[in-house]
This record gives sequence, C-alpha cells and structure tokens, in this order.
Amino acid sequence: MRRDREWKLFLDLCAPLSHEVGDLPEPDEWPQMLGRLEQTRFEALAYHNLRARGLDDAVPAEVMVHLRAANAQALARYHLLGEMVSPHLEALAREVDFLVLKGAAWAHTVYPEPHLRQSGDIDLLVRGEEQERARQLLEGRGFEYSWVCSDDHGPEFSLAVPQSGVAYLELHPCLGQASDHPHVDPAEAWAHAEPVPVWGNACRTPNAEVSIAHLAAQLASDIYSRPYVRYLVDLHHLAGGSSIAIDELARILTASGLRGLAHCAATLSGVDIALPRPSLEARLAAAIVAATGWEVRLAMPTGWWGIASRVAALMLFDRYKDRALRLRSYATHVWDRLRRSSTCG
Repeated sequence: MRRDREWKLFLDLCAPLSHEVGDLPEPDEWPQMLGRLEQTRFEALAYHNLRARGLDDAVPAEVMVHLRAANAQALARYHLLGEMVSPHLEALAREVDFLVLKGAAWAHTVYPEPHLRQSGDIDLLVRGEEQERARQLLEGRGFEYSWVCSDDHGPEFSLAVPQSGVAYLELHPCLGQASDHPHVDPAEAWAHAEPVPVWGNACRTPNAEVSIAHLAAQLASDIYSRPYVRYLVDLHHLAGGSSIAIDELARILTASGLRGLAHCAATLSGVDIALPRPSLEARLAAAIVAATGWEVRLAMPTGWWGIASRVAALMLFDRYKDRALRLRSYATHVWDRLRRSSTCG
C-alpha cells in the first residue's frame, strides 16, 4: 500500500463527516488499515463515521463486525475510566484549579461522542504553585506518584483499581515542552478557558484557538516519533467543531512561535483554515515533510526520513532562540548518552 494512499484512506475514515470521502480501502487493504486504526485507537471513530455515512454495505462484513466490537470496547472503556476517575476529579476540583487538556478535553467538546477519541491518560494543566497541593490530595486518595514536575512535564499519577485497570493523571505546568520547544504560555489557557462536562464533572478547558496552538506545540516534539498522526485527526475535528476566531488564533500562534508548526499541521492534515503566513523556511519544511509521503504508524522514523524529519522539525520553529534551545538540548542528551555508555563499558 503506497504511503500517500494509506494516509488518505485513514483520514477519510477518521475525519469529521463534513470531510469528503474519496475512496474506501479495497478488500486486501482492510487488514493493514484495521491495524493502523487499532494502533491509533480510532477504530470506534471509523465505525461511527462509516455508519453515519451509510457505508455499512460498502465494507466487508467481517470488517464491520471487527469495528463494531472495537466500538463496544471503546464505549465500555470510556465509562469504566469515568467511574474510576470521576470522584477524584471532583475532589481535586474542590482544592485545586485545573484545566482539562488534549484528548480528554477534545473528546468531550469536538468529537461526536466522547468514547470516539480514546487516550491513554488524562492531562490536566495545574499552576506550579498548586502542584504540591494536587500531589498531596491525589496521593491521599490512593494514587501513586511517578516523577517530579519539570519545565516540560508535570508528574504522572496512577491509580490501580482491582478488576478494572489503571487510571493515569498527568499534571502539566505548561502547554508543550517549554525547555527546548516552542510552547503556549499557560496564561493564554487560563484566560481563554471554557466550561466542559467531563464524565459529569463541571470542568474547564482551553478554547479552540488555544487548543489548536497547543496541538501545534505537540507537533514540535512528537514529529520525531510520528504519534502526531493522531493530532492531525484532532485538528480536523477542532477546526470544524466550533467557530474559530482567526485573528485571535493568529495572535496566539505568533506570540508562541508556532506559526510554522501550525502551517505544517494544516498542510499535512489538509485542513482549510486561515493561518498567519509562516516563514519561507517553515513553508519549505512543511513541503518536504508532505512530499516524503506517509505511513500511518506510531514508530520512530529511521534512515533518510528520520534525518529529514528532524531537520524539517527544527526549520518549523519560528524563532531562532527556540531552535538554539532544541539544539542545545539535543547536544546535552547526546553527551549524557555517551557518558552513560562509557560508564557501562
């Protein structure tokens, strides 16, 4: 299966109903596509879209049986996760101000049904001065503390529920990897928060403009390992889920140094949305990435594509200071790896 065709088929199955479907996989292409849908956890979304478009009969019966079962599992998982975390979110909200981010938020705002956007954890934005209070509360409720808060990533907490599974909460201090990537100022998220019900809890989440900028910030780091495929589907739903204030989006992207990354995301996903014009370097980088072709898989690219993706990712950064931070961080990590290797030797 050619990479560009695989991507187009994948997007046709996962994009909102407003997206025009050009083709469906051939019978011999479905096993590969089902593997990609399972890998990205979008089987339920594909099932919903096929049924909503009345394409049930155009799909092999065994494929619809598989997708129907996956949809039922996703729905059950969504409700089970809600039962596990809902009382803890309610308790946390009484003590700490937080915003729900990324998958959990978008599932409840821009997707047709919340179980159609599966995620592995629940991401929350928590101010730095409230991280310790949140930690104490969650640990007091049985959560295990995984790692300390840093400039890039908040701590992760896990809660094992017997015979149910494990729930994960991550408390982030910012939107994106602040130490060596362009990111969204958390003040923007707090200033543009909107109410959203999450498993019956009255929560808040950044609005569509901040969410699109946050998605671009995720692309800055995730383009190295290709989990950004999921974010391109998210962009389709974010761009079509509500009215976008273009001027406000442009201001946030420009202030965050994310114009090139947002342009790349829109180019790769085929989303038609007015964005501020990026630099010539960013336009060239996006063209290079788009011309390289696609594989809908979540794995570290290798060979020439791996080299090209890293160079292109750096060119997508609007500001030279962000590029310098990224290069410095990369050099530091290389040195650490060499030192560990030497010590082990």
